[in-house]
Amino acid sequence: MKKTLLTQTIIFLGFGSFSQMIPNKGIEERMEITGTIEQTADWIYLKQFNGKQRIITDSSKIENGKFNFNVRLLEPQMIYLYYSEKENMPIFAENAQISVQIKDGENSIVQGSKSNDNWLLIDKELKMFDKRLDSIYSAYKEVESKIDTSGLSKIEKNYDREDENKLNYISNYIKENSNSYQSAYLLSRFYAFSSNQQELEDLVNVFNKSRLKSVYIETIKRRIEELNKTKVGSIIDDFELPDSNGVVINIKDYRGQYVLIDFWASWCGPCRRENPNLVKAYNEFKDENFTILGVSLDTDRENWLSAIVKDELQWSHISDLKGWNNAVASYFGVKSIPFSVVIDPNGVIIGKDLRGDELIKFLNDNLIH
Repeated sequence: MKKTLLTQTIIFLGFGSFSQMIPNKGIEERMEITGTIEQTADWIYLKQFNGKQRIITDSSKIENGKFNFNVRLLEPQMIYLYYSEKENMPIFAENAQISVQIKDGENSIVQGSKSNDNWLLIDKELKMFDKRLDSIYSAYKEVESKIDTSGLSKIEKNYDREDENKLNYISNYIKENSNSYQSAYLLSRFYAFSSNQQELEDLVNVFNKSRLKSVYIETIKRRIEELNKTKVGSIIDDFELPDSNGVVINIKDYRGQYVLIDFWASWCGPCRRENPNLVKAYNEFKDENFTILGVSLDTDRENWLSAIVKDELQWSHISDLKGWNNAVASYFGVKSIPFSVVIDPNGVIIGKDLRGDELIKFLNDNLIH
């Protein structure tokens, strides 16, 4: 789960659908927001998480610096008030009468939402971790720019240690507050795409015991279902896409070989930094019934082809140039890159997300020489 400064992945935040409703108590409970805003804007938009992404669910015309919303929330959740393309105000809201004052910086005020009051206590702790992480990262960039980079390893270890402290805080909060919607939100925000299947199952089980239902928990359950498709021992389904020359390649054409299926993109920094390791593995094992198949999440054909040439990636590459909507990536539930699976000659997954020296060791230990 740990990601160093040099190996952190590019993550796509996508989720499944949501249909859960809260019990109807007879009188419909609603969230009523009355607000003021200092910034100049004509409209303010309410965005909610629909189980897949943030979508606009309501809008309010700003008149004399005032606005209001009146909607029914399905559950306490994080909402966002957008008043420009780049500016928004997050609120952990509930069905209640909420007063909002949007001011510059972090001076905004929210009153009337107990859920938001609880969230601010958590957020204060998270910001303390982030402040320390930012300080370590600044030190890293300063050393990286110098000729003598001998101190980088120590800084990376400090960063990993602080990052782990942050995740431990979040994990402990979730386990100690399993009836909290804030815990469910923390689970989806920090663990959805950075944790393996077992970690997610263990955390979801915490909520199963408390019987808390939430859109955030449901998205994690669907993520677990996606991860089932790439667990070691699974047989992959056939798939096909055009290669860099427009010729359709089907994975069944590789039956009888060990194949590393590599998901990457030309715009992905961590992917490009990992490519030299893949080149090394390919050159070392290409004569031992092993090859690589690159699956690109690019949308620009020229950038894709240019990266293949520049990084000297001599194996076959396929893509439908649909970015994160790539058909093969969607099948495998890929939400972060670089990502890879290794299949045996029968199409059975025998390894996943192996990189650098770990990949070389795995191939040495598992290929039939």
